[in-house]
Amino acid sequence: MKITNPRLQSALKSLALFGLAIFLYTRIVNGSLLFYINERFAWFTLAAAIGLALVAVSYQPAWRRVAHRDDAHEHADHEHADHAHAEHEHAAHEQAGHDHGLSWRGLFIVMLPVMLGILIPPRPLGVSALATREVSVGAVAGMPAAIRAATAKTDAEKNILDWAYEFQSADLKQVVGREA
Repeated sequence: MKITNPRLQSALKSLALFGLAIFLYTRIVNGSLLFYINERFAWFTLAAAIGLALVAVSYQPAWRRVAHRDDAHEHADHEHADHAHAEHEHAAHEQAGHDHGLSWRGLFIVMLPVMLGILIPPRPLGVSALATREVSVGAVAGMPAAIRAATAKTDAEKNILDWAYEFQSADLKQVVGREA
């Protein structure tokens, strides 16, 4: 089902893009982005967040243009014999057989990552990552900051990945007898 109101389309596009930008920015600020990507690539995410915010802001003047164009040009109130259609930018209405409109389904697909990111709390990969991949946990200094912070957890808060790091980086005599 298409969203037919052009002002509503522009507003929803702007809000969706701005929501994605804010979501990415919050993941950078709280450090949870480093659960998923390497630290050296975080600047790409920051650049994407800034780009999304700029595009979202660019839709705001479009709301005004859409309202102005709709009010300024009605076909029913005048004849076209005294002027050409090119004066009214009818060429811009041609879309070569495809639609640039927004549908509710399209909006849902764009907002799905944000919804999942809000509903599912971020955390480091757990036992499933260790079971399916060969993970080297020896270099604690080379770990992302978020993972290093996870090693400061209490024993009761640690997951299987945290314990694997603990076993690799500590003397096993220090680990024996601790409750997991």
